Amino acid sequence: MTKHTILFLAANPLGTDRLALDREARAIQVEFERSGHRDQFELVTRWAAEPLDLLRELRKLKPMVVHFSGHGGRSGHRPGTGPRRDVVQEMSATTRDHQRGLYFQGPDGRPRLVSTAAIRQTFGAAGKSVKVVVLNACYSDVQAEALLMHVGCIVGIRGTIRDDAARSFAIGFYGALGDCESVAAAHRHGCAAMGLEGSSDGDKPLLRVRDDIDAELLVLARPSPVTGSARTESQNAVTVFRVHCALAQLQFAAMNPGIIRLRPEQLLEAVVDGARSLGLLVGDKDSAIRALSPQALSSKILHDTEQTLPPLLAVARLAQVATIRLLYRGTSFEDVNIQEVMTLELTAKICSDEIGIPDDSFMSWHKSQFAPDANPQLIMKRLEELVRAAFR
Repeated sequence: MTKHTILFLAANPLGTDRLALDREARAIQVEFERSGHRDQFELVTRWAAEPLDLLRELRKLKPMVVHFSGHGGRSGHRPGTGPRRDVVQEMSATTRDHQRGLYFQGPDGRPRLVSTAAIRQTFGAAGKSVKVVVLNACYSDVQAEALLMHVGCIVGIRGTIRDDAARSFAIGFYGALGDCESVAAAHRHGCAAMGLEGSSDGDKPLLRVRDDIDAELLVLARPSPVTGSARTESQNAVTVFRVHCALAQLQFAAMNPGIIRLRPEQLLEAVVDGARSLGLLVGDKDSAIRALSPQALSSKILHDTEQTLPPLLAVARLAQVATIRLLYRGTSFEDVNIQEVMTLELTAKICSDEIGIPDDSFMSWHKSQFAPDANPQLIMKRLEELVRAAFR
């Protein structure tokens, strides 16, 4: 089973209010241990986080959730008493906007401000896997808004927040995620936990959601689609195969109208229904999915397959290259794109080997494509059966 990685970055530099960040990380882990789907999450902590740690860990871990716990900064007056997650500095109006950001720890242990622009750029470069970001720091709503360009759901805080209140929010939020609640519901649970601890409404975090995402449908913990009696691994392999066959036809039809018998609307319906049955496209609005180009939709579903069902990634690639190769058969493209055809055939063989299809079975299937009376539907059905057998 593929676990969802939650990257917990903690920074409490010298000269800032001492925060109980270790208690927050422990509380999140305890909530997952109490939940019904604790085996689907892995909490990875990074202490005394320096700015480059964000880039390195995004690249290395490819987390689904990134949680920053520490201090945010801005200019102005610091309200209230007790440990808070802010660093407030007096500065001129001309430099004020440049001082908004999150405080990581520098090599000397002192605060190192990372600007909103730098955070946005980092997630754009290495945050493709991230679906949710929690910025559990004061004044972090500015960064939350900026990250909507790259991440579907971000929690940020408009004003200040006490250390204990931030911890309470994390307890409610991650406890709900671990019990199969949506991201939107988890945010409500987090705010409710803060209320139970006596926090004021003004301190409660805000959930920002990108237009193409429905946070009420974005559920991170769910029964794994490759285990259990309802669906076997071979059934999922076949569904992945069919979804990516349809995707390949959809892309081919967009570039070569009139060749594919099925209408694009029929192919798109088959793709979306099949992908959703596998737990892919989670949280994506139908309107946003249908607005994607065939190439963009293919890239998105292939990425979701890699994240959610990594053992079946080779099946997805085999389905796409085999379908395109078969569509080239009998067309004028044979002579024009001979190099591409050879590449497709080589890729298909590599994927077949990765899946575990026996060489003699694959070569027999490969030769069947060139029979004068070959039926394309039967050819792909035969390959589907080889895939099914490989996962039994």
